Amino acid sequence: MKFKWKIILSSVGVILALALSIVLFTRSEISNLVYYEIREELQNYSNMGLRLFDRVYDGEWSIVDGKLYKGNAQINENYELIDDFTKGTEVLLTVFQDDMRAATNVVNENGQRIIGTQAAKEVTERVINQGKPYLGVADVLGKSVHTYYEPIRDSSGAIIGMWSVGIYTDVVSKKIDNTILMIVLFAGVLAAAGMIISYILGSVLAKSIKLVQDRLHMMEEGKFDFRFDERLLNRKDELGMMAQSAKNMQKRVADIIKTIQLESENVKVMTEKSLKSMEQAHEGIEVISATTEELSSGIEETSASTEQMRDFTYEIESKVSNMEERTLQGEHLADEIKQRAEKLKGETDVSYQNALDIYDRTNVQLRESIKRTEAIEEIGELSKTILDITSRTNLLALNAAIEAARAGEAGKGFAVVADEIRVLATNSKNAVSRINDIINNVSEAVENVVEDSKALLEFVDNQVLKDYKMLVNTSLQYAQDADKVQEVITEINNIAGEIYSKIQIMRHAIDEIATSVGEGAVGNADIAAKIADIVSQTDDVLRQIIENRKSVERLDEMVGFFQIVEHSEVM
Repeated sequence: MKFKWKIILSSVGVILALALSIVLFTRSEISNLVYYEIREELQNYSNMGLRLFDRVYDGEWSIVDGKLYKGNAQINENYELIDDFTKGTEVLLTVFQDDMRAATNVVNENGQRIIGTQAAKEVTERVINQGKPYLGVADVLGKSVHTYYEPIRDSSGAIIGMWSVGIYTDVVSKKIDNTILMIVLFAGVLAAAGMIISYILGSVLAKSIKLVQDRLHMMEEGKFDFRFDERLLNRKDELGMMAQSAKNMQKRVADIIKTIQLESENVKVMTEKSLKSMEQAHEGIEVISATTEELSSGIEETSASTEQMRDFTYEIESKVSNMEERTLQGEHLADEIKQRAEKLKGETDVSYQNALDIYDRTNVQLRESIKRTEAIEEIGELSKTILDITSRTNLLALNAAIEAARAGEAGKGFAVVADEIRVLATNSKNAVSRINDIINNVSEAVENVVEDSKALLEFVDNQVLKDYKMLVNTSLQYAQDADKVQEVITEINNIAGEIYSKIQIMRHAIDEIATSVGEGAVGNADIAAKIADIVSQTDDVLRQIIENRKSVERLDEMVGFFQIVEHSEVM
């Protein structure tokens, strides 16, 4: 049902209910009022009638010869004054002689006056017996009558009859009904007027509400690009306030939707940027993860190479230690050679004067000395051994430098040590080369001594002094060569000691590198695990950003449903 008809029907219902309530209330009040007026009117009629009888019939009431008189006038069946008094009215007037009707204007169905009939017992009891007036409803010829009775007294005050005026109750009811009918008609007119006014008011209100409803329906459909009727906005009643509230709501909702559109666009842009950044970060993290895996593999290879270098270092350390022992042996041997050369020189000087005497002994000693020249061959073998060690040391230093280069920053210290080892190996090689040259010279000298000794043995008789002097010089040179050999061997021993010390330093450095590489491998494994966690987290963030982008797209789709006026205030 439309709002207009709700207003009309509600108003009509209220008006009808009010009218019905008024009619019912008025009927009761009018009935009471009419009854009260009837009683007053009956008493007034009674008084007026009695005064009229007193004026027309002078004298007292009395009973003469069984008849009721007023003064000299007989009242029984005397209707003239009664009819004149009640003419044109609905009043019933009856004069009773005792309790019998003596004169009346009440007629029966046949038009005959009802005289000689008795009054009701309750009336007789109150009026005749008690001498009091009676006001109430009485039955007259089977009809209900509103009556007023009062006693008629003679000159002595004795009650000799009753004076009664009355009116039929149906007349009173008709009068009441006519009055109520007028009220009902008036209420009907008012109800009709109220209906018309309700219809007009309902139409006006419904029209205004329809305007607001149409605007609200447009807002429901997402259309905010409309204006409210100024006449509706200018109303000072609740509809105007409702329209103004709807207008304010339209403006605020439009502003909110505009803000949502702008913020949605900003969120969309930021989401796209975040998505691109996270994709780039994800790619970078994957590259870092791959690099970390490669680095881990390289660290494992470096660790293996470091272990191999450490093994090589231990081997070099062992070789250098052996070389140091050999150089000590060579030093002792060179010292023996020097001692022998000095002894030879002394003996040669002593035996220079006794050469001939000690020829046989010198021959034996010379042969022994020739045998002892085999020590020079041992020195040559030692030199070859040292040369082989220096070659291997140089090769190990080269391998160490290569492994240090592979180790990167962690191998820089090791590279310096490897370079020092290579320099020491080169110096050792040069020293051994010098030893070989000296040994070659010594060998040649010894060979010359042997040849000279043979020549001495063969030509002692002819060239002994000359050859003996040559032997002295050769012995002197031999002693000097022995000093040089001792110096070279001492230098080799010192170099070997330095090499041993450097190799120990290098071994410690390699151990530290191996430890660092091991720790780096553990740290790299932790980094790889953390990077894997970061990759997983970035995957979650990427999925969340994609979901946010979908939410923003759905929000754009929902906000796009609304039509907003741009660059102007919504009215």
